[in-house]
Amino acid sequence: MSIGFQWTMGGRRYLIACLLALVLAAVFVAKGLILTQQAQNYAQERQAYKTQLRRAGPSPQRYEKLALPANATAITYPSGDLQLKAWLVNPKGRAEPLATVIYLHGGFAFDLGDYEAALPFVDAGYAVMYPFLRGENGNPGNFELMYGEVDDALAAARWLIARGTTRIAFFGHSIGGGTAELAALRHDGPLLLSGSAGALYPPEVFRSWGEGVPFDATDRKEARLRTFLPHLSSLKRRHVAYVGSEEPQAPLVPEYREMAARHDTPLSIVIVPGDHQASLAPAVQAFLAELGKLP
Repeated sequence: MSIGFQWTMGGRRYLIACLLALVLAAVFVAKGLILTQQAQNYAQERQAYKTQLRRAGPSPQRYEKLALPANATAITYPSGDLQLKAWLVNPKGRAEPLATVIYLHGGFAFDLGDYEAALPFVDAGYAVMYPFLRGENGNPGNFELMYGEVDDALAAARWLIARGTTRIAFFGHSIGGGTAELAALRHDGPLLLSGSAGALYPPEVFRSWGEGVPFDATDRKEARLRTFLPHLSSLKRRHVAYVGSEEPQAPLVPEYREMAARHDTPLSIVIVPGDHQASLAPAVQAFLAELGKLP
């Protein structure tokens, strides 16, 4: 699953929520408020702040027990005091993969559709690690919505590095894309490239997502620390953000590019065809092309 809070919304309500988020984002971009506190170091600010959850518990998205695909290995990786599940898929016919892509899925539970979405990386010669994040798919921990989950993504990278993998990339879709963006701001180990699809959320977006949000969405700091755009000045290594041509945030891309240029940040924003879901496949192919340019 890849689209926001669909367990509490029908398609009509989700569309309305997206449009509301678009209006809010446009207003805040126009006023320049999304640029507040850009000068701060995101990693330091994030480390110093403990999120305040209104509700502790697992992900609100239902999941099914999944059969392990024949080409996958089930692993466990530590994130703080949590032991979390993941799948690792290596490409066939190669002594070593070109690199390992940490694929961060959309929605709040991993399913076979997420596994299939990243198989083009495997077909192209890359290994893929699919981390299951805290509070989802039976994992321990609380659902935090792009907060503790970012710690899990970074822990997945550390697990790979501890085993000698130094060619690493992050890529995620939707909520997973937001997680990939925030991980890129904090990761201090080897990183080839990071990318996201359908994930350039402004802090105001959480106000339109209803009861599924586990923190106070009106708390500016809580929302800001969960979003990438207010922290562009902290981005030190290249990130490619893909936006579907039919997504609600597509009209804001010129403003977002201007923000990136203003802060001289290594962010590329690329429009790919499709809506929130249909744009994922072309985004994966475009990101593969970017990886292929690297030495």
